[in-house]
Amino acid sequence: MNLLPLWVRRRLWPCAPIRRRFTGVRLVVEALEDRQLPSTTPASDPAYALWRQQTFHIDDAAQVATATPVATVQAAGTLSNASFGANIGLNQVLAGTPYKGDGYSVAVIDTGINYSDPNLGGGWGRRVIAGWDFVNNDADPMDDNGHGTFVASEIGSSSATYSGVAPDVNLIALKVLDSTGSGNYGNVQSALDWVIAHQAQYHIVAVNLSLGSGNYAINPYSYLESEFSTLKSEGVFIAAAAGNDYYSNGSTPGLAYPAISANVVSVGAVWDGYFGSVAWASGARDYTSAPDQIASFSQRGPALDLLAPGAIITGDGLNGNLTTMAGTSMATPVVAGAAVLLHQALDDHGMSANANETYILQLMQATGKLIVDLNTGTDNVGHTGLSFRRLDLYAAMTALGPVNRGPAISALADQTVHMGRSITNTVTVTDTNGTPTWNAQVFSAAQDAAYLQQQYGLIFTGDYLTNANGLGEQWLWSTKFGGVAVCILADGSVRRYDPAGPAAILSDRNLLGRVDLAYYVNPVALCPGGSAPASTASPAWIGISGNQLTITPVTGYLGSVFVVVTASDATLTAQRTYVVGVTDNPPALAAINDQNIAAGQQGFVNVPISDPDGDPVTWSTQILSPQQDAYAVVQQLRIVYSGNWYQNLNGMNEKWFYSYAFGGIAVCILPDGSIRRYDAGGAAAMLSDASFLGRVDPSYYTNPLALVSVPAPASNVPPAIYSVSGSLLTITPNAGYTGSFYVEIVASDGAMSTKRTVLVKVR
Repeated sequence: MNLLPLWVRRRLWPCAPIRRRFTGVRLVVEALEDRQLPSTTPASDPAYALWRQQTFHIDDAAQVATATPVATVQAAGTLSNASFGANIGLNQVLAGTPYKGDGYSVAVIDTGINYSDPNLGGGWGRRVIAGWDFVNNDADPMDDNGHGTFVASEIGSSSATYSGVAPDVNLIALKVLDSTGSGNYGNVQSALDWVIAHQAQYHIVAVNLSLGSGNYAINPYSYLESEFSTLKSEGVFIAAAAGNDYYSNGSTPGLAYPAISANVVSVGAVWDGYFGSVAWASGARDYTSAPDQIASFSQRGPALDLLAPGAIITGDGLNGNLTTMAGTSMATPVVAGAAVLLHQALDDHGMSANANETYILQLMQATGKLIVDLNTGTDNVGHTGLSFRRLDLYAAMTALGPVNRGPAISALADQTVHMGRSITNTVTVTDTNGTPTWNAQVFSAAQDAAYLQQQYGLIFTGDYLTNANGLGEQWLWSTKFGGVAVCILADGSVRRYDPAGPAAILSDRNLLGRVDLAYYVNPVALCPGGSAPASTASPAWIGISGNQLTITPVTGYLGSVFVVVTASDATLTAQRTYVVGVTDNPPALAAINDQNIAAGQQGFVNVPISDPDGDPVTWSTQILSPQQDAYAVVQQLRIVYSGNWYQNLNGMNEKWFYSYAFGGIAVCILPDGSIRRYDAGGAAAMLSDASFLGRVDPSYYTNPLALVSVPAPASNVPPAIYSVSGSLLTITPNAGYTGSFYVEIVASDGAMSTKRTVLVKVR
């Protein structure tokens, strides 16, 4: 049926802190066409086939004639809802508890959702993380009507003025109604089946059904009961609109279908403020309006489970504008969003076994405000005299006991320690609810990246959305609990998205961990297949004594040790990650002159070794003929010629190759036969010990191509033998040997080494 407004008046509508002029606003009331069919078992039943194809549509109601705006209850910088938040205590819950629905999902079975709405994530996969279009049978459930977007904004908008009940919750868009608001029950059933199949994957804890038809005292259908009972058994809370045709049905007590089902929570509508006199298109009329007055259009009866604010609600329109709507469909998402927060609170209170529809409804009813349906002359409909409970979210949350805010760990600064030595930090853990315990883990850079990858299921979607929040951040997605957006910052910190903006993203509650800065340069390396620990061995030992944490890197380990401190009160946890950089300076091996030894005589070389860090140093040596030495260099560096020597590129008259060692580096040969690695620091850096790779006969400088394919030496017998005593190296050429050979000396402190190559000429 098509319900036309009785009258519409344009007026200025003040809504602090935003003031907008609403003109020609359409208020939607979700009465659906009544198509009665007998309740039978679907198997091979023609009635079932007819029922699946039966169509229904949403209807319109009139705009408010006169209105007194709802008072805004909002503290500066906090989330609130200036439309209905004060009525259910939402603003106190958002300001005084940590519960905002993060990590949970609500399935909205409606006209789809405008997932580009910035208050709903601003793009597919951010807050609207999954869904399906059953109208067009495709994977794009974009809203083309506006009703589903409005419902979704009531559940989960991140707007500071008109926030949803659960502003961090994920949304599942299941489009069963087309652009005109029409749909069929077959699509509704298919959407419920979709929720069953994906409930665990996306951590769906509530379903919103702002649709229905008819007016029933008992359930006329059995077709959806299997889906409803399955979801209920999985802990999913199903909220369904009671219907808006109370006047049209002659004030006969009853509820729309499927709200009449005993497996769902039926929701009727009350006013959330003073809006004067309102005439609805159905013929229902409220002569006056006041908070907690049952709206004249709202269906009711003994089976009604709950009341919630449904007139008049401000939320997001289809194109990102604010709009106002009224109906039991507006009351239903208030209850669905509240169910999410109570589910989250029950989980945090260690009461996950009670996080289900039955317990949450009982909690809502036990703590709700008593509303008696009496005829007080406020409207033109009959009254049942029945008593109902209006949702009071704050009272329900308070009934669960003190809010557990969890432990807090004081900030821990990054530090540096020398290889093999210890560093001790004070770990300060506090908890307003008791005495928490804490422990620590250590990871290497690769292990830490793998830990975060496994814990949060990081994936790359093809676009890093760099600097979307002005932090220079690069965004990935996480499959944890159905999908959250996470970013990596230039300091290596990995943080969770927060709709409150950059400052909130930088808060402790959104810090997930720290990784090596290389992952900021290449974030995809954090995703599956991109990072795997090179070793499962721990990079350091941990010692805990009281509030003192001692980190001792294992011998020989250099690089970053990621220290993850976790505190727990047995229900909630807090985590801090800081980095201990393990450093070392290589041993100092002074320059050694080339040596001349008379044939048949011994040579003596003093090897001057020291270590700037005082580490114990060992040294070794080997003796190679020129061909053996060149062959060893080629085998180690796998040198190739690129077609151009790039001679004297760094002003050292060097000639350049490329080496495949370690993934590809540029190396050069100098006139003295030394082979050196490229260093961005220039010529001086390339002449340092750190860039020295080896030394070959100077003849290879004249003909560098000979280094590309040095044949294996005819003999592996070294041309001399040596002995070591303290810092003295004694070299004894083989009997009868004359010519040149190389002595390679390597000094090591167990982690870093310094190499010298000495040319010995025997004449």
